[in-house]
Amino acid sequence: DKVHQIVLNDRRLKVSEIVDAADTSSKRVFKILNGNMDMRK
Repeated sequence: DKVHQIVLNDRRLKVSEIVDAADTSSKRVFKILNGNMDMRK
């Protein structure tokens, strides 16, 4: 998954930066981070 790769490269990115890089919605990014990757803000 694109979001997964972006976060693995730099865990300090803001959600808005991940949204721009992955070209997806912030809701989807939060769902991926919280659900699939077990990460929190």
